[in-house]
Amino acid sequence: MIVLTALLLSTLPYGSAGPSPLGDDDAGSGTDAGDYESDALPIVPGAYTGRLSPVLDPADWYAFNVTAGQGITARAEPTLFGPDWYLVGPQESYWMSSRRDTNVLADEDATWYIGVESYWLYSAGAGDYGFSLTLVDLPIQNDAGSGRDATRNDPVALPDGTSNATLNKFDTRDQFVFDVIGTELIQVEITTNMTDFKIAWLSSAECCDSVSDGGGGDLFLEKTFTDTTVRLSLAIYEFFDEVSGGDYQITLVRTTVEELPLPDLVITSLVEHRRPITTDFGEAPNNVNERRLIEVEVTNQGAQDAENAHTGVSFIWGHDPDPHRYGGYWYDASRTIDVPAGESRTFTVIWDTTFEIGDYTIVATADIHDRILEAEEENNGAHIYTYVRVGGLL
Repeated sequence: MIVLTALLLSTLPYGSAGPSPLGDDDAGSGTDAGDYESDALPIVPGAYTGRLSPVLDPADWYAFNVTAGQGITARAEPTLFGPDWYLVGPQESYWMSSRRDTNVLADEDATWYIGVESYWLYSAGAGDYGFSLTLVDLPIQNDAGSGRDATRNDPVALPDGTSNATLNKFDTRDQFVFDVIGTELIQVEITTNMTDFKIAWLSSAECCDSVSDGGGGDLFLEKTFTDTTVRLSLAIYEFFDEVSGGDYQITLVRTTVEELPLPDLVITSLVEHRRPITTDFGEAPNNVNERRLIEVEVTNQGAQDAENAHTGVSFIWGHDPDPHRYGGYWYDASRTIDVPAGESRTFTVIWDTTFEIGDYTIVATADIHDRILEAEEENNGAHIYTYVRVGGLL
């Protein structure tokens, strides 16, 4: 009987929608929901139940229509067999959870999908499930006077000065863009009473510098940029449906660097000192493994003092032709120094080469974490090539 049942099931087409041989009544339809988005079962807002079965019915997909500006709330009910839940739109997708609502703002008129999948090889693979869908008509947003929402896929151009915008539980992230021509000091200030709020630079060249505030209030971010498009991301974070949301003001101020008295840190000298050895021809540099003294000179060519300039030295294996692409974040030794305008400061570090056999690139980088606003941000590094040998091999 078991073998006969298995043979019967194996003749049924996998993934087909329609009447189920197991008597499924997905979403009260009297049929089985399709296994793919392409044959999803149409639904409207409401609460639904369904069932998955191993091998024969490992997935159910549902389709519903939304209009631009509607808020989507989807929630999965807890189950014993732990399927995966998805909320899928035309340009994005989200994990659904039984612990909290999934809230999304629809950017356009479109068909969205809810999917539930449980592959029998990785779970019990069968059982009843439930979910709910709610659509809410929301007021049209007017982020930065654009007449729409500032989204990740379609960011709003941010004008100079102060603009108003809104975030809520359906719209937890806004993104803005603006162009920088030449070198400018960019200052962005956020005024808001929202909690768990964050602002970050997201341009390709200056990714991920950010500031956040968990108690609500003003946020401030500043940095110099040169000839680039800057993207700003602002977000509130959901914690089990507790989202405050609200209005905020965003102020963009730009100042041409030439108009500012700024420091400009440059590595003007990077020298490796090795203990000489005596040969029949006099003293010669010692290239064997030993403790070496690395001397670094930092000069401030700018018009303003540089305080707490974190300067690092890295020892990179091999002769790297472009060691500064790492931005100086990986370093083996560092010093924090003050460099007055028009002056230089020198410091030394010890490099123990006992176990460092091979060719090396020594890199020195001033303002290693890019915390000091400078007149020029691309001249903070210098590097030299060296090598370490064993015994008397020069």
